[in-house]
Amino acid sequence: MLRHYSYVIGRIKLKTTDIELSITVTDDKPIYHSPRRLPFTERDIVDKQIDEWIQNGVIEPCSSAYASQVLVVRKKTAVHESALIFEN
Repeated sequence: MLRHYSYVIGRIKLKTTDIELSITVTDDKPIYHSPRRLPFTERDIVDKQIDEWIQNGVIEPCSSAYASQVLVVRKKTAVHESALIFEN
């Protein structure tokens, strides 16, 4: 899925509404992982990235029993640029 939509991931600046994804699960039990502890500086990075994705229409707020951990990876090429990785 990431390869198929790689043209969207990593360079989102404009609002996109033409892509909708659904995930079919094989079990009724939700997958939940406790949040990873993040330093305050990384919390700001995560909050800003999520706000940007919401404003651009990439994601939308929801309430769900599913949860993944987030890992902030700092890129070597830019001081203020980071990547968020959602893990299972």
